[in-house]
Amino acid sequence: MSEPMTSEHEPERDFIAHEIHDGPCQYLTAAQLMFDVFQYEAEGGLPNAWASFGKGMALLSRTAEELRRLVNGQLPAHLDGGSLPRAIERLIAEVHACGRHEIEFHHDFPDDEADRLPESLKVAVLRIVQESISNACRHSKASRVLVGLTLDTDRVCIQIEDWGVGFAPGASRSDGFGLEGIRQRVEALGGTATIQSEPGRGTCVSVELPRTRHPQ
Repeated sequence: MSEPMTSEHEPERDFIAHEIHDGPCQYLTAAQLMFDVFQYEAEGGLPNAWASFGKGMALLSRTAEELRRLVNGQLPAHLDGGSLPRAIERLIAEVHACGRHEIEFHHDFPDDEADRLPESLKVAVLRIVQESISNACRHSKASRVLVGLTLDTDRVCIQIEDWGVGFAPGASRSDGFGLEGIRQRVEALGGTATIQSEPGRGTCVSVELPRTRHPQ
């Protein structure tokens, strides 16, 4: 019989839970949407049906890959052999391949500086951007999303903005776990997170993270 989870295990449990939610679960949800599209197109005799099926299978493969990397303690695949801006460009390219959302990405990272960032910081930035883009694409009904990344001498600043339906802060939402995950990641690294939204006015996620990990 396994021992009950104690409070000392909570940080590790929360980290794993948010990694699964922000990584593999995002790919799994996207795969489900692709298979829904495939079913609709196949039933209607549309010629692109099998292309949608192929995209769904590719997303399932990525889900399995992300789970294997998490179990083995490896970095997310997007961070292999490239800088943080390059990892985000790869992420956005995946989103473009599976949907119709226009995502603009701007950054001011010199390549040599981007590679010097701590791995924990790079993972956090990637996951925050991934979760925010996923929320914008799934819930905002916006056709355009803007992602900005700025590197200062002592901090990394992230801003993800859409011009969609927005929501009332504090209201119960199906993606509340993801928003809480963003806050917890930022808090663990000693940063600040602001999530601004209003019904009909879109959503803006602003995050500031110190370049060196906070002691807590």
